Amino acid sequence: MAAFLRKRAVGPSVRPNSRQYGHKEIRSVLFSMSHGKCYYCERKLREEDGEVEHFVGVATEPELAFDWPNLYLSCRSCNQAKRRRTYAVNECLDPCNPDVPPEEHLTFDDEYVRPKNNSEAGRKTIQKYRLDRDELDHLRVKQLHRFERFLRMLQEKKRASGNPITKDELAQVARFGRPEHEFSLMFRVYLEALNA
Repeated sequence: MAAFLRKRAVGPSVRPNSRQYGHKEIRSVLFSMSHGKCYYCERKLREEDGEVEHFVGVATEPELAFDWPNLYLSCRSCNQAKRRRTYAVNECLDPCNPDVPPEEHLTFDDEYVRPKNNSEAGRKTIQKYRLDRDELDHLRVKQLHRFERFLRMLQEKKRASGNPITKDELAQVARFGRPEHEFSLMFRVYLEALNA
């Protein structure tokens, strides 16, 4: 860290050595912490595909380059998108901040992510990480179809048997919104709407 900051003082564009903060052991721990998903878009990753990135950019705060809470696992697309957007991270949602649940700022129309109630933080987060890109819409709609098929199967079973949906079956529905599930935020939004 000290060596990096000395180099940075001489050359402000110097980047930290990614082998020091992005090696396999760190990536593996972040992969486990993120339930095998990108911290930003929630798509499932293979461990070797995840990129260790800095939530607060090195250009903004170089002293955080090796700070553990500043290291996030990202898919390549979100990491690349982030570099091209000018919003400061404090204007966007931090996916690891439990004090600001993302569902307070983001919602979904089918598979399309939208800012909730015109939330500026939601809008800037969508733009900064390009959470509205076509590839994510496609992946989300596939998961939504899976969810809808499951709900139809439960309804048909209920209709055929005349029995109410069981607690176990309700737990299976709720699993879609659990952190380990791909696009769990989208499902939490939909499950909350179903319970309303």
